[in-house]
Amino acid sequence: MPDKSEIERQIEDLIHAKDWRGILQLLESGSAKPDETFLVSGYKLALLPVAIEKGWTELAVYLIQHGTEINARGKGIAPIIDACEFQNHQVIEALIDAGAKVNVKAPRSAGETDYTPLMAAAERLDQWAVKRLLRAGADPTVMTHRNQSALHHTLMFYAVKPRPNPAATEIVLELLNAGGSLVGTELHFAIYRRDIAMTRLLLERGCPVNVHFPHNEEDGPKKGNTPLTTLARLNGVDLIGGTFEFEPTEERRLELARLLLSAGADPNLPDAKGWTPLRILVHAGADPHYLQIAEILIGAGADPHYVPPNSKIEAPAALAAKQGLEDYLQLFKTAKPRP
Repeated sequence: MPDKSEIERQIEDLIHAKDWRGILQLLESGSAKPDETFLVSGYKLALLPVAIEKGWTELAVYLIQHGTEINARGKGIAPIIDACEFQNHQVIEALIDAGAKVNVKAPRSAGETDYTPLMAAAERLDQWAVKRLLRAGADPTVMTHRNQSALHHTLMFYAVKPRPNPAATEIVLELLNAGGSLVGTELHFAIYRRDIAMTRLLLERGCPVNVHFPHNEEDGPKKGNTPLTTLARLNGVDLIGGTFEFEPTEERRLELARLLLSAGADPNLPDAKGWTPLRILVHAGADPHYLQIAEILIGAGADPHYVPPNSKIEAPAALAAKQGLEDYLQLFKTAKPRP
């Protein structure tokens, strides 16, 4: 039998040549063992993560069924997380059948959170994987150190195209029905995407409506915003509305404002910088659509003279007077005094 260094050289050459069948032959002949690690390009590698990453499903399943380590090695990422990220259903099934831990977390690293297989599957809107993991005992209540659940991960990228992915709704329902809980940050994504149906679903299931978003998301909610301030601020979804198959957002924003306020959103709650929803709208100037949103807020108790504690910015009414926004000033005369 060739010595270990010779086998490592062969394994390295076969990996570079993308010849997974050659690796399988070495395993079947006994020249290499499924649970061994091999020096490849200066790094010690296990074959299973390589097979999953390369999409070599038959090799990955063989390794799983013949005694390779199916959970994380040291501080590495567990194979089942890799399989969920690459949406390899055959490998996910084989790992679950072999007893892989379905609630294992990825190690925290720069820019990455301690996410689970369920979160990885949810983020990719892989409905099959989400259902399979839940059946295998995946816990939808597990949170990352950022207080993000699988529900949060479902909504992160669910609507980057003109139409929200319908799988997102089914996955949200699966997770909620399995015991997942809403902490409030999930709602910001639906509001940012101007998605009435998802917003209504989250509100019907009791999602908190006055939570400040904890961090910045690229092409998504921003740190310190509430659902209402997320609604009030113009974003990229509004800018492309009516182009490239994206629908205009004006009417949707009006309906979203009504939904949030009906669910108990505080019309005077400022963002982390002290801007109330009304202040954001007035700052945008004489825009008839923003005035319509302001009318809804005023009807729900928004105070045009309110300045949050420790805030140095002007009240909405003072700003409207400075800018000569007569329509706003007339509207503000109808505002009811705060209790």
